[in-house]
Amino acid sequence: MKKAKEILGYIFGFILSILMLLLSLILILKLTVYNRNYIKKVMSKNNYYQEVYNGIINDMEDYMVSSGLSNEILKDIFTEDDVKKDINNFIDNIYLNKYENIDTDKISEKLNNNINNYINKYNIEINSKKELELFVNDMTNFYKNEINVYGVLNNLINIFNKVNKLINILIVILIIISIILIVLLYIININYFGAIFAASGLMIFFIKLFIYEKIDMNNILLISDYFSNNIQYVLNTIGNYMLVIGYCFIVLGFLVYTISIKYFKTNKKTLKKDN
Repeated sequence: MKKAKEILGYIFGFILSILMLLLSLILILKLTVYNRNYIKKVMSKNNYYQEVYNGIINDMEDYMVSSGLSNEILKDIFTEDDVKKDINNFIDNIYLNKYENIDTDKISEKLNNNINNYINKYNIEINSKKELELFVNDMTNFYKNEINVYGVLNNLINIFNKVNKLINILIVILIIISIILIVLLYIININYFGAIFAASGLMIFFIKLFIYEKIDMNNILLISDYFSNNIQYVLNTIGNYMLVIGYCFIVLGFLVYTISIKYFKTNKKTLKKDN
């Protein structure tokens, strides 16, 4: 009977350490990738809004080189605050599992007004209004593409939210099973909870070192430099969280082990006195 309890104890302890590992990794994702406020803070910290604004202006100016029009037609057609507002709306829609077209009517209207004023000011003749409409449409597309990351994320919105729902369910399941295992281990009278916590911490360290050694997080390049900077920042934050949680588990394991040893010695002395 004693051996059976020990075997069950080892099995339950191993499963519990795995569950704590999984729960830790999932909670890290909830604090970072699946936290829209965190993502917005990262973007603000890395000047993403300003970089996108500058990127749109640069794209428009480059496109205008062959148009014969001056950069003055871009004056006040949109602001950095407009860019920030549209990006934040785009992020909110991702987390709400919605897709909405970015409204560029005001930009088109302002751009058309600026072009008309420019044409009247310099007495320029426009041969084709259709070409002018296409030009304005292309210019607003630069804005849309930078705001919605060239539509790359649109096809992932549904998957992203399905994973989020799955994560929420997993958190509840993992917590319930972990509590059950802790109660069972207590009933079996297992005194190596410290080792279980320490094992979880060591596994987190191993996963962090394995992944971050194989992938150079600081050189990941996706879509644009400024978009990549945010991805790199989030991934490095996840790595830092893993280290912190790993250390916490190991320290907690050491404390639990120390307390259990003292408790065992105290009980042993009490039993000797009683005898």
